[in-house]
Amino acid sequence: MQGGSEKMLKCDYANMKSTAYSGNGFLISEFNLAHFRKFRQFLNLRNKMKNYLLGIITIIILLGILCFATIPNHFKPPDKEWIIAPRFLTLQEGITKKEAREWMETEYLPLYRYYPGWNAMLGEPTSSGGWGTLNHIAKEKGDFVLIYFFDTKAAKDHYFPSGINWWEQEDISQVLENHQATFDKLFGKYFIQDRYQNEEYLMFARAK
Repeated sequence: MQGGSEKMLKCDYANMKSTAYSGNGFLISEFNLAHFRKFRQFLNLRNKMKNYLLGIITIIILLGILCFATIPNHFKPPDKEWIIAPRFLTLQEGITKKEAREWMETEYLPLYRYYPGWNAMLGEPTSSGGWGTLNHIAKEKGDFVLIYFFDTKAAKDHYFPSGINWWEQEDISQVLENHQATFDKLFGKYFIQDRYQNEEYLMFARAK
C-alpha cells in the first residue's frame, strides 16, 4: 500500500511539472505558457517601438519649430507712429547722483505707472559728438535723461492736449493731487529747472 502511494505522489509531481493553474482554476499547459511569454515579449517590443517613434516625431516637431523661429521676418511691421521724448536733468548743487537716482527710482518714476500708454525710463548721458568723434561737447545733456515713451501719437496727444496746460489734463491732475509733494521735489530739491531741456521725436518706422 505504501509503495502505491509513493507512485501516485511521483505521478502527481510529474503532472505539476508539466501543468499550472490559472487564478480562475483553468488548466494551462507549458505550451500555452510559452505562447503567453512570447506574446508578452511582443507587447513589450511594440511599446518600445511606439515610444521610439514618438521620440523621433517629437524631435522632428521641435526642429521644425526652431527652424521656423529662426527664419528672417520679411513681413513689413504694421504701420504705427509713436513718440520718444527725452528730458535732460541737471543736478542742484549739493545733490549727488546716487541720492537723486535713488529718489527717482523709488518715488518719482512709479508715478508714471498710473498712465496707460505712457512710460518713463531713467538713464544718464554717456557720450555725444559728431560723425566719428565722441568729444562730449556737441550738446549739453545734464546729469540724467528721463525718456518718455508714448505707445502711440494718440496717447501723447491724450495726455498733452492742445489748448490747456499739461497739469490741467484730467489724468495727470488726479495723480498730482495725490502726489504733489513728490512732484514738487523734482525741481524744488533735486534738479535745476532753468537747465531743464526737452526734445520730442515722432517715430514712424523700425528695422525689426
